Amino acid sequence: MSLGLAGCGDEKDDSAATPAAADAAEPQLAQTVAWGSVKDAQAGPSAEPQAAETISWRELEPADYDPQVIIDQYAAQLNEFQDGDPAAMEIYDKIQNELNNAPVNADMDGQWIRLPGFIAPLEVRERAVWEFLLVPYFGACIHVPPPPVNQTVFVTVQDGQQISADTAYLPVWVSGKLKVSREDKGIGIAGYVVTDAMIEPYTEE
Repeated sequence: MSLGLAGCGDEKDDSAATPAAADAAEPQLAQTVAWGSVKDAQAGPSAEPQAAETISWRELEPADYDPQVIIDQYAAQLNEFQDGDPAAMEIYDKIQNELNNAPVNADMDGQWIRLPGFIAPLEVRERAVWEFLLVPYFGACIHVPPPPVNQTVFVTVQDGQQISADTAYLPVWVSGKLKVSREDKGIGIAGYVVTDAMIEPYTEE
């Protein structure tokens, strides 16, 4: 599975550094799995009781949902305005409001899943990311508008599975039990939640 996406975001801890270059040395952080393998993670009470199924972001959308329909609905109106026109900004707000209320796929509730994506950090402690929004493309929090609610997952990680703040710009695999739940985190609204997630570095499959 190939992935064409990554994240950024506001953090509760100002100690998080600007992402290092891709070839920078990996930091050694106590109690932090910078890129630890799920297989090597110590099993605990919250470990997966069954194998997670690898899914695509499309599976989080109802079969009859197409976000492009929303964009096309307003395209003609947007073409009438210059960039930065207040009237155009009002239309963009309408589009974002519809995306923030996009339907989720109720059939995914309770499924054990494995999903690739980029992170928008929410909670950083001692240079380790404990909570984040998982999104399907790069910069979905500051540089570009947030994705639809059905394309955003709120994730909390198992102890020992935290992501180093220095490598938080890299894509990951997230595994865990998916729950349908709306979570407004300020930088974006999630339609799904995974708690006690396990993290792997992303590799194309």
